[in-house]
Amino acid sequence: MQKLLQMFFGISLSMEIIFDKDFPPAVQVYVGDLLNECVWLVPVWIQRFRVGWNGDAGILATMQTEKDYRYCRLTIHPEFLEHGRKYQTQIFYHEIFHTYNTPAIDTAKQYIETLCDELKNETLKDVMIKTINAKMEASTEDFSYAIVNKFNDKNKN
Repeated sequence: MQKLLQMFFGISLSMEIIFDKDFPPAVQVYVGDLLNECVWLVPVWIQRFRVGWNGDAGILATMQTEKDYRYCRLTIHPEFLEHGRKYQTQIFYHEIFHTYNTPAIDTAKQYIETLCDELKNETLKDVMIKTINAKMEASTEDFSYAIVNKFNDKNKN
């Protein structure tokens, strides 16, 4: 099956996790362990899962998805480490789920931009883009919350 997927669709079921060279070594072990619990959710088309560190404050983690190039990039920020493992797991699921919805959202945004540019309506474009971003974040958060709670319920039995 893997050979067929690779031959016809360029999809590999083997994914490489690559930490940036400047990723703090002490944090890498912990994040790698946590990430290994969550990677089952990563789409099969992702061949390289990059992990970076950003010392800027004010955010926990971000995900960049490049479907055409078959990779994603998870960036961890220091505040991530201030939370408990359950919430950190939920954050990882949230960010990983973006690898599913970002390609569709990006396509929708392109159509919105094209349509609103033709209509010469920047206000409509801003409202539509803000709305689609808010709905994407809400559904992504709902999904990550549901998965973490499902696993926690299973672990209680």
